[in-house]
Amino acid sequence: MVKAVRSKILSCIIVFLASLFISKAQNLVQNYSFENYYSCPTTDNSIGYIEHWGGGYPVYFSKFCTAIPDGGCPKNAVGYQYPHSGNAYMGIYTFFAKGNPDSNTRDYLQDSLLSALKPGIKYYVTFYVSLADSMKYACNNIGAFFSDSSLVYPFTRTVKPTIMPQVENDTANHLIDKINWMKVSGNFVAKGGEKFITIGNFLDDSHSDSIFVNSLAHSENIWVEAYYYVDDVIVSTDSNYADSLFPTAVQNISKPKTVVDVFPNPSNGVFTLEQSAEKQSEVIEVYNVLGEKIYYSSFSAPRITLNLTGQPSGIYLYRITSEKGEAIGSGKLFIQ
Repeated sequence: MVKAVRSKILSCIIVFLASLFISKAQNLVQNYSFENYYSCPTTDNSIGYIEHWGGGYPVYFSKFCTAIPDGGCPKNAVGYQYPHSGNAYMGIYTFFAKGNPDSNTRDYLQDSLLSALKPGIKYYVTFYVSLADSMKYACNNIGAFFSDSSLVYPFTRTVKPTIMPQVENDTANHLIDKINWMKVSGNFVAKGGEKFITIGNFLDDSHSDSIFVNSLAHSENIWVEAYYYVDDVIVSTDSNYADSLFPTAVQNISKPKTVVDVFPNPSNGVFTLEQSAEKQSEVIEVYNVLGEKIYYSSFSAPRITLNLTGQPSGIYLYRITSEKGEAIGSGKLFIQ
């Protein structure tokens, strides 16, 4: 009798540990990197084209879908950015400046999870964002809300200030980077039954933590908003799942030891680059969005002036390396 009870207890423990191990190795988000699509969108609204994902008017950016003006990557209508992983990402508006006719308009991303969340279990949430180049504002408010029923539907773009997302970006983590992908993460204990994840800013514009940032935007009242690319959404019971899935990408988010300041940026084509590193022999290269090298120079001073006045308006990429080929710094230049 005692042996039978012990055997039963041991079996239960083995089943529990096995289920725990399996759950820790699983991402509950379907099509988490937005690689799978039914067909390339023919309009800016991408709902119905991307497998599993819905929401309120997000835009799909893919290496393989460049027909519509807004689509495509790395080059698209609002900036230039490679995916955090794979070949695609989504884009959403999270903030509009005061006076904008689209005030309190929001885009939301929504997906049904592989399975409903279990009560009392802690879940770890991670996704990555990058601010689009054209934007004059950044918004530090973005989060993930989990619900047992669908929250948003196509073309429903109104802000939802009464909703409290279980995971939010810490507003001390300023989401102002237009070059790298920024990690948004957190955890929460599920009530149980949550089957949908919705990503966006749930605060209205007046309560959002916004920051005015530099951009290539024209002097007219355009791009006075915050628009973010979103990629690689992870929901798992394993706190290390995201870092183990993207070890290289996560490391790239850390700031380089050498800080490169560029000013003015945007400009009419003349830029000054100043770096914090000690004086050494280095090389700078500048590329256009087609990947063509349009500038090359070696230098040994901590400050250098670039004259690109012969180039058309747009986005350019610069890269600074040592003579040995070691990476020193990189970034974007905007010619008005």
